[in-house]
Amino acid sequence: MGATCLSEKGRHEVGVYLLQKSVNGKLARGVMTETAAKWSISRRTVGEIWKLASKPLLVGQKFDVKSKRIGNANRKRLLPDVEFIKKIDIKEMDTMYRLHIQIGVSVGTIHSWVKEGLLKAHSSPLHPKLNDVNKIQRMKHALQSLVIEQVEQETFDLNAIPTTEIKFKEMSHIIHMDEKWPVYSPEGELLFDGKIGMFPFTKQQPAARRSRYRQRGTMETKAIESITKEVTKAWIIEKVIPAIKSKWPEGASKHILIQQDNAKPHIKNDDPEFMAAATSDGFNIELFFHPPNSPDLNTNDLGYFRALQSLQSAKKANNVDELVNSVMQVFNDYSPTKLNRIFLTLQSVMVEIMKAKGHNNFSIPHMGKAHLEAIGMLLRNLMVDEVLVRECVENLMEIRQTQGLEHLINQLGYNV
Repeated sequence: MGATCLSEKGRHEVGVYLLQKSVNGKLARGVMTETAAKWSISRRTVGEIWKLASKPLLVGQKFDVKSKRIGNANRKRLLPDVEFIKKIDIKEMDTMYRLHIQIGVSVGTIHSWVKEGLLKAHSSPLHPKLNDVNKIQRMKHALQSLVIEQVEQETFDLNAIPTTEIKFKEMSHIIHMDEKWPVYSPEGELLFDGKIGMFPFTKQQPAARRSRYRQRGTMETKAIESITKEVTKAWIIEKVIPAIKSKWPEGASKHILIQQDNAKPHIKNDDPEFMAAATSDGFNIELFFHPPNSPDLNTNDLGYFRALQSLQSAKKANNVDELVNSVMQVFNDYSPTKLNRIFLTLQSVMVEIMKAKGHNNFSIPHMGKAHLEAIGMLLRNLMVDEVLVRECVENLMEIRQTQGLEHLINQLGYNV
């Protein structure tokens, strides 16, 4: 569709052209479309001019096709009220949909504002400020997740040089606190959906006051306000570890790693009570921390929690119980296939970390995982370019930060 505004002279030219093309006061089929294209205006504008020009005219009198619009009569452009938006609680506008509810503007308009730079997304929690030590730790973490394997070759040449490939290690024994990778059989059958459980930090206590919904003293669910180290330890020992043991696939290795961030309430691997629970029933469960300031190395922060929050925000909750039930329902319904894709996103992020030499100044790459999965070409473990790996290793060797990478360095042929 073309523009709708023409000068007075332009409108007159269009009117004359239409009258010349008319026969007995009528236009042939296609003339209006042709006219609209010729003057780059809309068919609606052409129709408006023709309506004025085709009225019965007195002899010698000029037709009048002037626009009835006065001044700048176009629709005023809708711009964001930045000051009003600043006053909205960040929790109430964590998605475009929720912001649209708060300000009464369509999601499409908000998307256009963001695209044009009129609105900027809140600073991503995936990109906190990093120091040099953080960058080194991030690069080492990515390198420690790699394995070098020899590729089988169909050749009878005994002198053929064996070829190798570098890819990410199998992650089926790593749990991101309340989440682990789904387990599939070689035939593609889902053996374990990857979801250990979701355990809300809530407690039951008697209501202090009477209300229209319940009597005083009725037991109600409340959030635990202070999440201390003792609370997290109790949750891991009493809830997480039993859930792991009950859901762990039969025949799978019982040496399990639980990855957690560096939050102060998180316990360490040498906690005696944790060790007792983690090494019983034939299991060997260990805790380890991912690098500081690195939420992009945890699948929960990388995409899982955001996906759950987006789905849960569509469900209305009036109290803690309803909120918990809503989140649990979304958690249980979440597809293992999508969960699998988040782990592949994690691997692609680690590739970007190696390219950025430990920095986080990159965008999460799009891999087209859904399409690759649909055509049966989605890898379980991504391949990594050997040149990139060598660059990172040499960088760390130069600053003597290779602790924990000795095996990889030896496989690459370097002398430590």
